[in-house]
Amino acid sequence: RLFVFIYFIFIFLSLEIIFRKEWILKKPIYFIQSLSRASLFSAVLSPFSPSSSFKMQSRTVLLSALLLCFVAVAPVTGTAMKGATINSFHAALPKNLKSRVDNLLSQMNLTVATRALDQLKKLTLNDPDHMRIDNEGMVFIVDDKPPTPTPQRRRALLKERIRVRRMTSGTNPTGFTARGIPIHHSKPGSPNVIFLDFDGHVITNTAWNTFYKVSSWNATSFSLDNNFGAFFDAERLAISRIWNRVAEDYSPFDVDVTTEPPATMTLTTAHLLVTRSRDFNGIVLPLATVSGGLAYTNVFGMSYYPKYRPAFAYYDMLSSQESYIGETSSHEVAHNLGLSHDGLQDSGYADSGSFDYAWAPIMGASYDATVTVFDKGSYPGANNFEDDLAIIASKLGYRADDFGNTFTTAFPLTFTSGAAFVTGIIERNTDRDVFSVTVSGRGVLSFTALPFQSLGLTPGGNLDLTANILNSLGAVVATFDSTSTTSAFLSVILPAAGTYYISLGNTGNNAIPVPYPSYGTIGQYDLSVTFTLSPTTTTTTTTTRTTTRTTTTTTPRTSTSTRTTTTPRATTTSTSTSTSTSTSTTTTTRTTTRTTTTPLTTTRTTTRTTTRTTTRPTTTTTRLTTTTRATTTTTRTTTITTTTTTTTTTTTTTTT
Repeated sequence: RLFVFIYFIFIFLSLEIIFRKEWILKKPIYFIQSLSRASLFSAVLSPFSPSSSFKMQSRTVLLSALLLCFVAVAPVTGTAMKGATINSFHAALPKNLKSRVDNLLSQMNLTVATRALDQLKKLTLNDPDHMRIDNEGMVFIVDDKPPTPTPQRRRALLKERIRVRRMTSGTNPTGFTARGIPIHHSKPGSPNVIFLDFDGHVITNTAWNTFYKVSSWNATSFSLDNNFGAFFDAERLAISRIWNRVAEDYSPFDVDVTTEPPATMTLTTAHLLVTRSRDFNGIVLPLATVSGGLAYTNVFGMSYYPKYRPAFAYYDMLSSQESYIGETSSHEVAHNLGLSHDGLQDSGYADSGSFDYAWAPIMGASYDATVTVFDKGSYPGANNFEDDLAIIASKLGYRADDFGNTFTTAFPLTFTSGAAFVTGIIERNTDRDVFSVTVSGRGVLSFTALPFQSLGLTPGGNLDLTANILNSLGAVVATFDSTSTTSAFLSVILPAAGTYYISLGNTGNNAIPVPYPSYGTIGQYDLSVTFTLSPTTTTTTTTTRTTTRTTTTTTPRTSTSTRTTTTPRATTTSTSTSTSTSTSTTTTTRTTTRTTTTPLTTTRTTTRTTTRTTTRPTTTTTRLTTTTRATTTTTRTTTITTTTTTTTTTTTTTTT
């Protein structure tokens, strides 16, 4: 239009010069003549001095007009050239987006069409069916509402909830707003904020109002019973759990996810409104009857950002499920940050059903997934390979590392009543959090590291943990990396006193039908550690050795008695001889006891018995009687035998 205006001016000037008239130039020339009298402009404006001919003055004006025309036409020409450079991009657009741009061009709105093409060039156009272009050339994305979970799926989710180890971080609010909304902050003081708004909002003077020609929406607050005047316990609990999920998704980054209204809505404050699909007056919010949420893309931090917020999560279109609302909230905020959909070659979304509900990308449809992650097209059939983490970090930055990665920067654990507890975050997929444990002796070291898991219908966590225990030389004592759980737990016997290290990191899972890598499995965890000294162990070996020595000393003691009796008929002689043996026995007993303290638990008993029997005569008595009658001699010998038994018993007992 400017070009056409200048073109007509140029025509009038040309006619004036040709016919030597003063229709237009007379007064401008007189004005310039007055300026030329000043010494500052005399050289530059000398052609307009009173002594110059009108023809010369007119030619000068004509040249000036041509210069002005060039200056005016240059931006238009530049735009046309820019349009030529993106012409091939325009021709390659998906059909629905190309028709929208063509419509803008047909309205002679080249600036808006160019802006739309610039916006589209920054996005991954893998899912055009969910993209829209407004009347100002800005792009927003409309997300489908999820299907209602089937009874079979609900039962499976409940079973999963029972099977998986759980923990919940930060569910206790720091306070409540005047309306009773629990106040949560994930990183107070951060310059970047994600405000989860559950308290309703009046939407006016935004691009949403302009595009849909609605001057104002009076959006409702979050409610499970359509009582918008107050929040009861179940609603407060749901708000806390929704916040938990979003805070987990963005925990690696420098951003404060909060439910408290910020004092100032800055250019780095994302506003996610959790509301009903119809406002208090029954007016349908933007595309609320066909979507679960929507948001402008790549507007966070821009000078015009206030015009393109809030983003929406329609809780009644999300079955009022806290897990669905939480996943949608993270998804829509990510659109504000510049992320596109993660899909499959034949689908706009990569949903959890595509991965057997084990996991799903947040920028897909992660409603029923056990693990949710930001991704970069790491699964088979992916149609979007943008680096989600790098894009988010370019807008928010990463959170500072909370614990060191090496032995020298390890965090020393302090035990209270034999236990230590730490909460941490794996901020990057290259991060290792290292903790040192100093023990005074042999004992059992046990730890459990639990990633964030919501107590809602689905876990909603991002982190999959792996762990090592190392000694002071850096040698690995034990390792845990399971494909059946995202937690990590170990219990090992430390052989001696010293310093040991627990190292935590993230991992992927290659054992499921559709594996996921370690790229996006980062987030929060709780670590609990215990150490128990082994009791003092005593092994007592008792050896009893008994030696019996018997010494027999025989002292012959002979007593002879002769008695003669004479009768008329015969003579009897009786001789008695008695021999006595005196025996002296000496017994020596020697007992040896040895006690050894060892760490082993063993009971060993050995009994050895030796019996030795020796028989020897000790006393002999001989009695001789002689009777002389018919010369008869009788000899009687009596032998008394004494048995001596020597027993040696050795008993060895080892007791732990």
